[in-house]
Amino acid sequence: MKLGLTTERLRPGAPIFDGSSVYTRQILHGMPAFGWQVEPHLQPAYEKALWRGLWRAAEAPADIMHVTDYRVERWRCPVVATLYDAIPMAQPQFASQHRRALKNAVMRYVTRYADRIVCISAFAAEEVQHYYKISAERLSIIPCGIDELWLQALDPGLVAAVVQERGLRPGYVLAVGTLQPRKNFLRLLQAHQRLAPALQRQHPLLLIGRPGWACAELVAQLQAAEPGGTVRWLHDVASLQELRALYAGAALFALPSLHEGFGLPLLEAYASGLPALIHAGSSLPEVAGGAALAVDGRDVAALCRGMTALLEDAGERRERALRGRARAEVLTAQAMNQALDRLYRTLL
Repeated sequence: MKLGLTTERLRPGAPIFDGSSVYTRQILHGMPAFGWQVEPHLQPAYEKALWRGLWRAAEAPADIMHVTDYRVERWRCPVVATLYDAIPMAQPQFASQHRRALKNAVMRYVTRYADRIVCISAFAAEEVQHYYKISAERLSIIPCGIDELWLQALDPGLVAAVVQERGLRPGYVLAVGTLQPRKNFLRLLQAHQRLAPALQRQHPLLLIGRPGWACAELVAQLQAAEPGGTVRWLHDVASLQELRALYAGAALFALPSLHEGFGLPLLEAYASGLPALIHAGSSLPEVAGGAALAVDGRDVAALCRGMTALLEDAGERRERALRGRARAEVLTAQAMNQALDRLYRTLL
């Protein structure tokens, strides 16, 4: 059986570790274990494909197509499309406004091409159903998962070497994600700067993420704070091994994002044995499964109190880390692919 998979997210130069890239790669490498021959599909002329779809469906390159990049087309075979969230319509202030109304209208239209819509959380499914006007019968909720590699122990010597090479000491507060408004990193930075001076020095903030849109103020404040030694900003990492090592060197993971369809970095932190501080909204409490400390991420003081509580209480950190690890062992990429395999077979 052939599975056509859109791989636009995996083009050279695309972000390697963002959620949709990881998701696409997990399907690409994981579905052969379930008997699927995965055929990567790139659409260099998407606009032409949309116009063509008004008149007729295109010949299918596989028995079933799975779209993971929102570029849904009309094919002569069953089509599955993963919609990670409905942020542009549900929270337009968190999306680029360039031609936003047109993009939203196109998205509402092309989702009609899909026989089944996959959502990565119950929260995302509720939003997608409402804003894309999709019937519940066409929706399937299949959570994201963590790769098995993340659940394997890292050599402590490797972790120490990576942390040292980056000019860090173990025990920092880690945050990961593209610098953009909904990630809420500016408030996290401000909350960290309110920590007691001793806590700031012992647990500096490490932010890993490429600049996104509307991040000029955050970048300026990061650059202003870095010389003081309590903040570090890494634009990117060289490899998955380095990223895993930087997770392993942290004392606490913070995900204050104000809107997420899932929040895969939370699972990465759980798998790495870290306690987590999250925003008490969108999909994050659902994904956290009660293991993370949830606070109002819109409140700088609340973020500061949450960090302080976890950094000062070793027992609380240990308990939350254990619960998080158990959660990561359930939400795996293998479990995700197994659920996708069952879905594909119902459509053939």
